[in-house]
Amino acid sequence: RDFCLSRGLGDVYKRQLLSSIKTFQIGTISPHFSKLSTYRTTITGLDIELKTSKNTSIHTFAGWQPKYSYTNTNNAIKSAGFKFRTDVLSSVEFSTSIIHSYRKQQIFGESLLPEISNSILSLSLKSISLKNIELGTEIDYSNNFQKSNSTKKALTHIGFTNFIKIQLPSTKSRFFVEMSYIPENFKNYLTPYQIPSNTEYKGTFSQQLFKSKLTSLFTTLYRIIHPKENLYRKNNFKQFTWDLRTRWSRYPNIFTNISTSSNLFITPNNQTREIKTTIYAAVSYTHLTLPTT
Repeated sequence: RDFCLSRGLGDVYKRQLLSSIKTFQIGTISPHFSKLSTYRTTITGLDIELKTSKNTSIHTFAGWQPKYSYTNTNNAIKSAGFKFRTDVLSSVEFSTSIIHSYRKQQIFGESLLPEISNSILSLSLKSISLKNIELGTEIDYSNNFQKSNSTKKALTHIGFTNFIKIQLPSTKSRFFVEMSYIPENFKNYLTPYQIPSNTEYKGTFSQQLFKSKLTSLFTTLYRIIHPKENLYRKNNFKQFTWDLRTRWSRYPNIFTNISTSSNLFITPNNQTREIKTTIYAAVSYTHLTLPTT
C-alpha cells in the first residue's frame, strides 16, 4: 500500500513538473526576453522557461555563438540570461531580466579580437486587465566593456520600447503600434540585426475574412537613423508591406507579398543627397492533397 501511494505521488509530481514547463529548447535556441536584448537571437545552447506558480514564471538560457569559430567553443561569445515574471494585482505584468555575454581576447586570422564583457538589464511592464487592449513599455540598460592589449573602453546607454495592441473579436481585426529607440552606445552581441542611433515607428493592421480563410496584413515602418559619420546628418527609411494569405483545406493556398521601401539621406546642410525606392512583389501557392483510402 505504501509503495502504491509513493508511486502515485511520484506520478503526480512528474505531471506537475511537465505541466510547469512553458519552453524547452536544446541545440539551436531562440530565447525571447525583450526586443532590445534577444530580438531574432539564435545561439547554440539550452533554453528553459518554468511556470513556478499561477502568477509567476522564471526563464533562463545559456549558450554560445559560433560566429568566429564553428568547432572551438572556447573562441565563441558565450551568453547566459535569467528572467523573472509576475502578475501584480492581476492587472499588470512585471518582468525583469539580466543577460551577460563574454568573450576572451583572442587572435582570429590576422585580426586581434578584443575581450568582450556585455550586460543588459531589462525592466518591463504590461497591462493585462484591459479588455482587448494591451499596453506595454520596456527599458533596457546596456553596460559594455572592451579590452584590447592596453586599451580599455566602457560604454553604457539606455534604450526603450513602447507598444499598444488592440483586438476586435467581433470583426476579427488586430492593430499594433510600436515605438522603439536604440542609442548610439547601446551594445548587444546577441542581436546582430539592431541598428544603433535609430528611432523606429512600426504599425500593423491584420484583418481576417471569410471565416478566417483569408488574412490581410498591412505593415508600415518608419526609421530615423543618425549615423556617426559627418557625411550624412540623418537617414530616413520608410517601408510599406501588404501580405495576403489564404487558409483553405481543400483548395490551393495563395500567399501574396507586395513591399515598397525608400531611403532618404540628408546632409548636414539639410540637403537631400540620394533617394532610393524599390518595389517588390511575390506570389506563391501550396496545395495539400489528402491520401485516398
